[in-house]
Amino acid sequence: MEAYRADVAFDGERVLAGGATVLVRDGVIAGVEPAAAAVPDGCPVTRLAGTALLPGLIDTHTHLCGDDQPDALDRLPGLSPEELDQTVEAALARPTRRVPAAV
Repeated sequence: MEAYRADVAFDGERVLAGGATVLVRDGVIAGVEPAAAAVPDGCPVTRLAGTALLPGLIDTHTHLCGDDQPDALDRLPGLSPEELDQTVEAALARPTRRVPAAV
């Protein structure tokens, strides 16, 4: 488990007064506590001064017509309809990736 602390936090409903400590286990949020909360023994804490945490925010923006390469969208005009279909099918077949909570 690891912990991240920030001076400002928003949980989707309200600003958490005084910030928050977000506990993360295996890339999944395990808890959201007040910023001053104690963390479990041996749990490393990363202080994110000057940042805001948005625990639970889900990024649902995706481009199924591209892959994970930096120039994916730039290559779209050169794809044939068959290549585009293959790219979308491959994107749909990939398992959902979890984004680290501190990103």
